Amino acid sequence: MFSLKFKPVFLTLLFLSLCLFSTGAAKSKSEEVPAEYKELFAIVEAEKTLQKRMESDVPEEKMDKEIQLRLQEIDQSYREYIDKYPRSVFGQILYGKFLRKANRPQDAYSIFLDIHEDNPDIAVVNQHLALFASEIGDFEDGLKYWEKAIQLEPDVALYYYQFGEYLYTYKIPLVKRHYLPISEVEDKMLFCFQKAHELQPENRDFHVRYAETYFDVFEPDWNLVLKIWDELLDTSNNLFERDVMRLQKVRVLLELERYYNASELLKTVSDPALMDTKSALMEKLP
Repeated sequence: MFSLKFKPVFLTLLFLSLCLFSTGAAKSKSEEVPAEYKELFAIVEAEKTLQKRMESDVPEEKMDKEIQLRLQEIDQSYREYIDKYPRSVFGQILYGKFLRKANRPQDAYSIFLDIHEDNPDIAVVNQHLALFASEIGDFEDGLKYWEKAIQLEPDVALYYYQFGEYLYTYKIPLVKRHYLPISEVEDKMLFCFQKAHELQPENRDFHVRYAETYFDVFEPDWNLVLKIWDELLDTSNNLFERDVMRLQKVRVLLELERYYNASELLKTVSDPALMDTKSALMEKLP
């Protein structure tokens, strides 16, 4: 029911802040890490502890009650912290992220909207507003917030990936409501997934998603797509994954009318779970 997965960006910033203050303290014994940072760090540590507990082998009934209690305690800690340090934008952002992870998106939205009113140029705030706008079908605001987040932090691969998924998922309403022409939606979608892959080339999910995107546009460069699937196939050691990629490559070969190559490649697919897809592609051969 709950998903308390932690993104590294804000925790890293928090640790860096604490380290900077700790370094300063080393230079002067009278200087210490400010209480504001210590208290926020303690709340983050409580979240991490809860996450570890949720991943342990505890009976579900007992775990549900414990989770509810710990979530309430963390929520209370955040609210007390913000009451004590109302100008801590960082604390408010972490609280908003906690609320989303605790399946309270409307409450999180209110927090991020309040932050955005005074601080419109924080990328992660625009990211979370974009996520919420997408969930409630506010596609115009979703588009605005995604573009703002990327403008503010153009080197964050996750923003491009999520924006690409947004464009893919809501392509039809975006076009029907005249927010964007379909050609622009597809161009932006391809660009986003390509950029996510380029920024994090080691992330295989981003690479695969970039390759798959070409199946969702009207006039892809099939020779380029074939090259991308070849790269993925050449760098995979997983037998099932390699069979999946062979099938994807067959789809491209059929589009290029390279039927002999497609037929020969189909013969190499052997995983039983993929036989239906293999048969369906075989039927497309002349």
